[in-house]
Amino acid sequence: MKRKGFFFIFLCAFLLDCGSSPENSKANKDTSSIPPSSVALKEIAASSPDFQLSEIDKKYLGAASGYLNTVNEQGSQLARVMAGASTGESTLGMIKDAIKRAQMVESAGFLGDYSPAHVPAAYQALDLKIKEVHRLHAASFKELLEYWKDSNTDHISSGNTVLQRGILLTNEGIGELNRIMNLIDSKRTGSIRPIEVESW
Repeated sequence: MKRKGFFFIFLCAFLLDCGSSPENSKANKDTSSIPPSSVALKEIAASSPDFQLSEIDKKYLGAASGYLNTVNEQGSQLARVMAGASTGESTLGMIKDAIKRAQMVESAGFLGDYSPAHVPAAYQALDLKIKEVHRLHAASFKELLEYWKDSNTDHISSGNTVLQRGILLTNEGIGELNRIMNLIDSKRTGSIRPIEVESW
């Protein structure tokens, strides 16, 4: 068991390093089924030439911003714990706890803070992307935690692959949301501020 634990920690560090490489990012960036959210810019301009957002728009953008920021922060914290495996700073128990915590917070953020009753037409594409972010993260956490049931390190490899796709899509969503907000801010003075993306 001790030997399996050592291999698990080694695998975590190895996969985390591979996941941050340009080659792996390109390979996992399979988001062709998600339409580009840039269509929101044209729709906002068409419905409101002066770029004054409705209360529904503001509520949706605030929910989207809050969820994506939550996912980004949780991913950063999880990555730091998993990176500590190679230096001995993180134990198997710490890694498991970090995954479960990220799973709980991400789920609460999506089901509680996001999940709008109505998505304005301008943000339908962004909504699809966010739903995919949630699906990928939920699937990755579930797969990673399977390791503690049978000690099969294949769960770590496959779970990490899905997690990396979720990371890429999260960053895409944040980038697109920032572009929407920046365009609005360039037309008028607003209270919505872009999200700062933390690299992980």
